[in-house]
Amino acid sequence: TREDTPGADWLVWELHDGVAQPLWYLSMELKSLLQQLPPNLEDVRERVKVLEQVAQEGYKQIRAVLGQARCQSRSCSCLQRLVVESVKVFRERTGAKVRLQVPEVEVPLRLEAASHLAAILQEALWNSWKHARGRGLRVALVVRGDSGALTVTDDGPGFDQFSTPEDHYGLVTMRKRAEAIGGSLKIDSVPGQ
Repeated sequence: TREDTPGADWLVWELHDGVAQPLWYLSMELKSLLQQLPPNLEDVRERVKVLEQVAQEGYKQIRAVLGQARCQSRSCSCLQRLVVESVKVFRERTGAKVRLQVPEVEVPLRLEAASHLAAILQEALWNSWKHARGRGLRVALVVRGDSGALTVTDDGPGFDQFSTPEDHYGLVTMRKRAEAIGGSLKIDSVPGQ
């Protein structure tokens, strides 16, 4: 709403200046350090590489939130923009071909919901990319009345969702994020499908 605009603008400034810029700087410094490390320090190089990737991912998450905060302050159709922008960034980073289907009807979205949905969508896309190698990637948003469904599908090898390693938090985090905004996460996959 228009009353939320000052708060949304303030949040954009704080996230940009207080979080996004330091994360970007950190990722650039780590990338530079990685290039300067001698090849014989492979274990150190690997750790720096992981830290650089984490910083980059954090920066991208903040950028997604910033985009949604700007969207919120302009009262635009945030849900479609969230999906379209997330897929666009993913395509640019991976070169993957992603079929995208979004409705034309405008669906406003709270900032909190936008943040959680952006994170869920990014995690789902990256999981598909890593495990299905980007084969048959499709993102679809269907809205009916005041509810909707956002799906990410691929034609990869599938997996057993009930036997994921304990140190893998992606699916748990996606589920908790969905529940935090009144939604649910459904995974339809078995080995070989």
